[in-house]
Amino acid sequence: MDPTLWNLLHDGKIERIEGTLPGDVSVHVRIGYLRKGFPGAGTGFVVHLSDCSQLTFTPHDQPGISDFSDIAALRPWIVDCEPSNPIEVHCAEGTLTLRYDTAALSLDSGETITLSQLDAAATAYWDAWSARHKATRQTDQ
Repeated sequence: MDPTLWNLLHDGKIERIEGTLPGDVSVHVRIGYLRKGFPGAGTGFVVHLSDCSQLTFTPHDQPGISDFSDIAALRPWIVDCEPSNPIEVHCAEGTLTLRYDTAALSLDSGETITLSQLDAAATAYWDAWSARHKATRQTDQ
């Protein structure tokens, strides 16, 4: 499974998970700085997983959690992801393990977006961040 989507959501916090297993599941991810790259009000994105058959969060050195409300209560902070099947999203607090057929994206306000739009917004943000910090380092010298 492709980790690109989850890597673009780096720094996002999982706030809510809705749906049923097996079936379609929506993962609500709060990531305000990236959401500002899109029009309208909002603080995050929704990842729509079709035909999801596995969603478990395993906190470090603890047993896995499958209850969506319990996972969301921990507000896992997304760090990164590597290709695997099932996919493993590394979070600061543990690992989110997912198996699904396809993923689609929308803004938390409901508008559908593409992975390339999310990628462009992330690239623009991190390029601007790098430029700001480069300028700060130069004035500090």
